[in-house]
Amino acid sequence: MLKSIRNKMYRFSAFIIMLFILMITSGLLAYPVSLDKYGILEIAVQSDDNIDFDYDSGSSNATTHDYDQIQVLAGFYPSRFSLEITPDGGASITSVTANNGSYVQFWQEDSGTYYYVVYLADGVYTTVTIESTDGTVHYYYLNCEPPAGGSTGATTGVFAFCPAPGQFVNENIPSGGWGTIYTDSDTDAVKDMTDNINGTGVSLGYFGGYLVIDYGPYAESGGVVTSGIGNLDNHQYGVDFVLCGNPLSTFAEPGCVQVSNNGYEWYDIAGSLYYTSATTKGYCLRYENPYASDDDPSNSYGEQGQYFYDVYYTGSESYRVLANPFHRHSFYPLYCNYFTVQDATFGDLSKINYTPSLGFIDCTTEYSASPLVARVLEFTGNMIRVGGSGINDGDNEYDPADYTFGYCDVHRTTNVGKNVTYNPYDTSITTYADAFDISWAVYPVGHANEGEPVNLAGIQYIRIYTGTAQHNGAFGESSTEVTGSFALTVTGGAAPSVTPLINYGAITPVNKGTTNHSQTSSSANYTVAAPSATYFYVNGESVNKNGYSFSVSLTSVGDTAYYQIITQTGNESPHITVLKIIRTL
Repeated sequence: MLKSIRNKMYRFSAFIIMLFILMITSGLLAYPVSLDKYGILEIAVQSDDNIDFDYDSGSSNATTHDYDQIQVLAGFYPSRFSLEITPDGGASITSVTANNGSYVQFWQEDSGTYYYVVYLADGVYTTVTIESTDGTVHYYYLNCEPPAGGSTGATTGVFAFCPAPGQFVNENIPSGGWGTIYTDSDTDAVKDMTDNINGTGVSLGYFGGYLVIDYGPYAESGGVVTSGIGNLDNHQYGVDFVLCGNPLSTFAEPGCVQVSNNGYEWYDIAGSLYYTSATTKGYCLRYENPYASDDDPSNSYGEQGQYFYDVYYTGSESYRVLANPFHRHSFYPLYCNYFTVQDATFGDLSKINYTPSLGFIDCTTEYSASPLVARVLEFTGNMIRVGGSGINDGDNEYDPADYTFGYCDVHRTTNVGKNVTYNPYDTSITTYADAFDISWAVYPVGHANEGEPVNLAGIQYIRIYTGTAQHNGAFGESSTEVTGSFALTVTGGAAPSVTPLINYGAITPVNKGTTNHSQTSSSANYTVAAPSATYFYVNGESVNKNGYSFSVSLTSVGDTAYYQIITQTGNESPHITVLKIIRTL
């Protein structure tokens, strides 16, 4: 019934050691096992290098499998452990469940293939139960103790990196330098992205290219954050972390941001443009390599490509990433540079085979084994468009003034550190890194509570991706750059003391939550105010705190409208609510 249950472990060379250890301690060899129609259990270390375990399909004699990471090199292992369950063609699974805090996620690909991913909780005895349509129940007892910590080392914080096509893609590999994830001075070193700023940035390329930073599992003791990044009211202005880029005072390359506290549930940071017409959610661009032979798997590590061509894309729109003569190499991210083990220590940083763990922004491949078939990358996320289509048309999408808060690579990074913060609602301040409040996090597109606040206690992961599709003449494409990040320790803040008045107090706002309101007509007027607040924002726009009125038109029953309302006073954390207006009559 089951085609495979595959351990989607992150593929670092250290796992070769783990594979060897497991093979010795288990007495197993890495060879395929042909079983009955119910399938096999596979622990995959490399894409074609699996350990296959027999199992007993009878519920009374189910097999227990142990995963031992004690001898795995510290700092070079996955921070999560998961299984992928794929049914054979024509088969059907009634349910897949896991106990003891483990999590089961279901998703379906365009091809119609569906999967279950079981994210096993750290250090617990987890039972995965699989029930088929014939009523047979199959048990897999998995005694797993997934290691904690970063995926590429305790100091770098780099979890994943996969650029979209762009001028710095395939450049400075393997020597290190601008655009790449590797350092200038040491080709075996990844740039330190946690509590640090680098002299050369990582370029994410065109729309969708991403970097994921890992601060470790969120934990706190006695009100003090001991790991990860906390969402604390005593942080000044509510600012919990900053992201550093390389914008000019008049030129931004905005990146959208997501956060996660576990690596498989991701939430959008709702920046100042999130609830406006400038943001299109669920935008998808699909890129194809214009010169397929550059993706020959036999190309050596560091190959930059023999040709530079425009890279065409389709999806939500069709156009191309324009090549320029200043970077005479392939603009398409080549297989040998981003989707294989570039360095024995860090492995494949793209994490492109772990789509579910990267949340609702998808990054999938359609790679062929043949070197003559072009490779394809597809990214889905939130597209920012200020003033027009944004396709090489001179829109001011590079104007920092358009992005008040909630985006990376917008504000100049001239004063940064764990103990340096500023008020992101004060638009007169332009010389600090981009500051973020975890309270801006909302459920992403596709979720039942899409656009509504999450109210996270803390996070482990930060994901930055290029949020525009813009060309800037000789400057090339707009591609978000990241030079580092800081988890802030600046205290002196407090819980918000100013609550906004909605319809003169008739509607009670919920801080860090959704304020639901029913509208019984096609159009209605609303008034909000916060006279004693220092700053007052509605959907990212600074408005009159003594009274701001707007009209909401909802054509049909069930239509909704969202208004992010923020008040902020002194050093306090902001009061943030999303007014969700629903047409009920």
